Amino acid sequence: MKVTGVARAVVAVAAASGLVLAAGAANGTVRATRASDVPTLPAPSAAQVQSQVICPGPDRPGSAAPDPTQHVSAAVAAAPTQLVQTSTSGGAVVGQRLPASAGAAPASLSSSGKIVTTTLSGAGALLETGSGALAAGLTGTQSSLEKTATVRGLTTLSCASAPTTEAWLFAGGSDPGRVVRVVLTNPNDTAVVARLQVVGRSGVDATASVPAVSVPAKSRSVVTLGAFPAALATAAIRVTTAGGPLAVAATDSWSKGETPVGLELTGPAAAPATAVVIPAVGVVGSAPQVRVAVPGTQPAIVRVQAIDATGAVAADQVATVAAQSSDEISLKGVPDGLYELRVSADQPLTAAALTASKTSDFAWAPATSAIDDSSAFVVPALSNGSQATLVLGGSKAAKVDLTLVDAAGAVTTRSVAVAGDRPTSVPLPLGGGVWLKVTNGAVNAGVFLRCPDSSGDVIAATGLGRVALQPTGVEVTEQPR
Repeated sequence: MKVTGVARAVVAVAAASGLVLAAGAANGTVRATRASDVPTLPAPSAAQVQSQVICPGPDRPGSAAPDPTQHVSAAVAAAPTQLVQTSTSGGAVVGQRLPASAGAAPASLSSSGKIVTTTLSGAGALLETGSGALAAGLTGTQSSLEKTATVRGLTTLSCASAPTTEAWLFAGGSDPGRVVRVVLTNPNDTAVVARLQVVGRSGVDATASVPAVSVPAKSRSVVTLGAFPAALATAAIRVTTAGGPLAVAATDSWSKGETPVGLELTGPAAAPATAVVIPAVGVVGSAPQVRVAVPGTQPAIVRVQAIDATGAVAADQVATVAAQSSDEISLKGVPDGLYELRVSADQPLTAAALTASKTSDFAWAPATSAIDDSSAFVVPALSNGSQATLVLGGSKAAKVDLTLVDAAGAVTTRSVAVAGDRPTSVPLPLGGGVWLKVTNGAVNAGVFLRCPDSSGDVIAATGLGRVALQPTGVEVTEQPR
């Protein structure tokens, strides 16, 4: 629910004071009958205009089997000045670890369009808060490239710009040596309790699920789920919270014996709907597996289509998924390349696609929410020969203006027409960033990354969500029920 103008301010005050508005209850509106009833609201000051990004940090420190040597990179940037749509000036981006005991605060950011990268270690997340002009288009990416005797893989996650009270994660399986860790980050001033339900083909598994995890204020908790039993080979993880919203992410680590075969860090999939889009699925040598969760009380007849850059349908599969369960649909015979997956059903669902680079790494690409205003992504500084590709998709035609910043700070712009019947791919500058402004329609967006390696390419994928180019001092959102 978006509330604008005076209604937006009234709803914000009412929510803060515990009041319920009854006016216009039939259609959810708030009416003012006289001009004198409407107060004039001042524009937000630089101190009021804020935005934030939350990166989960290293997952193994602080877990059931801690690894104090793990470190990850977090890159943060605010939109270039030509994109900023606010009358405020000045401001800064200030970082803090959650909890503060996890390590020193990262370097602050004081100019638009500049990318600051911090190496994170220790058992803590990262919260970056932008104010004033630097709140506009604030975005962050966490990444890692690990090549050790026990862990191997590329991970990339577009850090959360808003915590949530409900999330669906896709990670893990029944393979020996596979471990899932769910990272719960609490940016609030009070503790939040989370519940994790692990859902398989037969519904919620009470043994694997975690009924209550208390996440302290300004801190995080890591829940290790370990390898799942055979009944949870196609698991989905539903996270719900009480007491406030959390930023949610999951790592999926897999080893065969003493040989590591992949690592991924993934964020929430789009909220359940009768049609969802997975925009950035990279097929590299093996058939993608589409994992589907159906939360409702009726079984769903599910259709999955893989669409390539020419608009050709490379795969079209139909299967029935039981109510309140998760299952997997294999898309065999799909050639290597980048695809948009469209997943539809007669009942609400959500989904993610698992792709593997033979036995060297794997990637989870979640379904994303459609973006009708703006988004952004900071590209990890990968080695020469690596590729980072923005994939734009959706069921209807759209137009998008892109502002790209390379690793040296040079800014270029281009307009992209997104056809409604095929994905559009745009190469991204390594170590740079991209800001998207949708000028017509809506798009689903994601990024696929591939890094060459003599032992086999490593891959990663992440979905993109909304990143505001014009943050406001008052924000009211309603979580999906």
